[in-house]
Amino acid sequence: MPSSWRMRAGSSWRSDLACPASSKHLRVIGTTKDRLVHLKFSSSSSRTSPLLKPTVSSSLVESGSSLLIDEEQQVQQESGEPEQEKEKEKQEKEKQQQQQQQQQQQQQQQQQQQQQQQQQQQQQQQQQQQQQQQQQQQQQQQQQQQQQQQQQQQQQQQQQQQQQKQKQQQQQQQQQQQEPG
Repeated sequence: MPSSWRMRAGSSWRSDLACPASSKHLRVIGTTKDRLVHLKFSSSSSRTSPLLKPTVSSSLVESGSSLLIDEEQQVQQESGEPEQEKEKEKQEKEKQQQQQQQQQQQQQQQQQQQQQQQQQQQQQQQQQQQQQQQQQQQQQQQQQQQQQQQQQQQQQQQQQQQQQKQKQQQQQQQQQQQEPG
């Protein structure tokens, strides 16, 4: 395995290196203007001459830059990837759980609001019924008062009739007494 090779800026390139079947990418460390640059290259399915393409912008690598394969970095990356994937999965699951909880809370709030609205409607209906009952009671009371007034009027009429009869009787008696013999 060569210790270094060169890459033109913005280009893809082939390596004659044989990659192991388990390795899907190589960790490559490069220097650009005395600055350490980490680039990740994905390999094709061909083991004899894998096509390596940078997953980041190749413009970071200038013409003539020397790229070195660091086997330790490669091993660390391969061993660390499952953990990163697990962490991502955990984070995604947590996000999904949070979203589900939020949705459930929203649904519960909506249900509570609906229940409150229904209760308010029921209360309003009860109040309306009570008002109707009160109105009916008032009407009944008014009818009773009217009936009482009618009865009083009838009694007064009867009393007047009796008084008139008594007057007539008195007049008749006086006439009888005045008539001679």
